[in-house]
Amino acid sequence: MKKNSSFVCRVSNIEDLKKVKKSTKYINLNIDNANGEVFSYFIENGRKFSYAESFSELNGYIYVDYNTFINGEVKIKSIIEGIPKGLSSLEKLRYIYIEIGKIMGYDINIILEKNDNFAFNNLGHINNLWGSLSSGKITNISIVKILKYLCVLLNIDCEIVLNNDHGYLCNKVVVDDQVLFLDITKDIPYIQAGFSTKYFSSYNDDIDLDKKIGYVKKNYNNVKIDNEVKKLMKSGIYDFEDLLLIIQQTLSIDDIKPIELGIILDNILKKYCPSENICINNLYINDMYGNKEHFILLTINDRHYSYNYKKKSFIELSKQELVDNLNSRKIGIYLEEEIPNLEMYNTKSII
Repeated sequence: MKKNSSFVCRVSNIEDLKKVKKSTKYINLNIDNANGEVFSYFIENGRKFSYAESFSELNGYIYVDYNTFINGEVKIKSIIEGIPKGLSSLEKLRYIYIEIGKIMGYDINIILEKNDNFAFNNLGHINNLWGSLSSGKITNISIVKILKYLCVLLNIDCEIVLNNDHGYLCNKVVVDDQVLFLDITKDIPYIQAGFSTKYFSSYNDDIDLDKKIGYVKKNYNNVKIDNEVKKLMKSGIYDFEDLLLIIQQTLSIDDIKPIELGIILDNILKKYCPSENICINNLYINDMYGNKEHFILLTINDRHYSYNYKKKSFIELSKQELVDNLNSRKIGIYLEEEIPNLEMYNTKSII
């Protein structure tokens, strides 16, 4: 919603603070040249304002309240203060890229195609830089703004650029006389799984770099899984449940958000079980407050599995158990999802 221009003030530097009037209600903070003094001023004196970010001469139009702004700034400060000493600009860039990926993720409950009760207000909130940081939820536009903001604070040259004709965004960074194109949106699942990344230009599996910034200790988790699978194959005893055991023993699944977990499982299962009939579905548990607790269901041939966070292991679910819980609405299924081998269950009946 467009705000009355007399209530809006764009602030890029200390001098711009003189433009803030008693009538001002909405602040557009310029992240192209994020100024520590400016941000400190609003952290100390900005309780009455709502905030949006501006960049490339464009003013934001989605505003969040002061508490949300502060919560976002706390996360930014935590990332900056966590940077190890003595890193080069490239190493600092890699560090913040990894740290953002660890704490941010997609929320299936704000994806239009997956929800019949989709709320545009929720999507708008996380398109805002501080709304996204505060909630831990991202869109493509919010995550590239977060990376740009951190780069500016570290004096790293960073632009937000179009990656295709459909409005998809990535970051163009100039660091140590190199031009790097980064797609953090697609790399978040791999970061949360402790894998080598795929979209950090030519430095995706630079093990020495990642050891130096503390991302890995000995090796990437995708390499560890590969080594364990090779051992099993040599032994001649290998099946799908063995692979699930390797996954749960190697990954910190509690640190991986559900959508990201689905992407990682799909990546692993297609690599090591290419001949099996595998399907990954998005389901949810209905809690007493009407919230949806997202979880992943794996189907391989005619068997169903889910990760149990209390037991910290994959468990097999019977068809009857799934059918009963779906029909009683204890478990729900997101739109456009079809669970294989549940012929007795009518998905349309609860959607």
